[in-house]
Amino acid sequence: MDPDRFYTASIDGTVARQLYSDKEGIRRKVFLETNDWEKWYTGLDISFSSQLLVAGRNNGMVSLLSLEGEKVWDLKLHKTKCNFVQFSTRQPWMMVTSSVDRMVKIWDIRMIVSKDSALAVLPHDKPVNSAHFSLVSGDKLLTTDQHSQLRVYQGPSFINHITIPHPHRQFQHLTPIKATWHPLADIVLAGRYPDPKFPSYEEGEKRTVDFISGVSGEILLQLHQPGLDKIMSLSQFNPTGDLMLSSLAGSLLLWKVKPDTTDEEETSSHVEEDWPDFNPKKKSKRQKKVVDKQ
Repeated sequence: MDPDRFYTASIDGTVARQLYSDKEGIRRKVFLETNDWEKWYTGLDISFSSQLLVAGRNNGMVSLLSLEGEKVWDLKLHKTKCNFVQFSTRQPWMMVTSSVDRMVKIWDIRMIVSKDSALAVLPHDKPVNSAHFSLVSGDKLLTTDQHSQLRVYQGPSFINHITIPHPHRQFQHLTPIKATWHPLADIVLAGRYPDPKFPSYEEGEKRTVDFISGVSGEILLQLHQPGLDKIMSLSQFNPTGDLMLSSLAGSLLLWKVKPDTTDEEETSSHVEEDWPDFNPKKKSKRQKKVVDKQ
């Protein structure tokens, strides 16, 4: 893996490799180009173990290439915009795509010949913004629709799932909200856009980042920055789980764990995490918490 190399998929209709060096600056090699302002790339992922790149386009086309830009295949896998693509880290041959056609599809990249080659097709009620494989064991799939549903599907069949009601409705001038996973536990992170029409709406609800159990759907924590009332559409942890980045409008927030100063604080801030193959007894009731980050 070259730390000076990165890949981009852009609204200008290109997929490119960027290579940085102190002497030459950034050198750019274009792998794909639509040459059409009405056709652009909307999603990209890399599998370094397989040395492959996948890119989705706004007309439902998906392209698979080597990391040197050699095309493996270029197929129409969705009726309309394919807005998210991701490889599985557990099974490098497995890939997921989501679309505004309300479908999430799971694929074996070795066996794809057409849009009918999917291993599993997961219909949704609304268009789907994203579909993320879990980071702990890779056996769960988290989807985010464009209105008020998060779903967690259980592998390997991805037939069984839980539906988590959550307000994150879409509108034209909002960066699409995409829920993601915590890197160390099966906990979901999702930006909240309070909706007066949502069944559990409460007057004065804050625009938080919600931490949700990927097993029970219970809200474990709501994170809010005092003085900021913008929607945090995207949040992502670093691999070690001690830093989180959130986007809101034209700004970025960097969250980090506040150091404990006393044994008492250390005890009170401890959070139990659900790990694969370990199912502790559930507490009778856990109160929903709203935490303001000072």
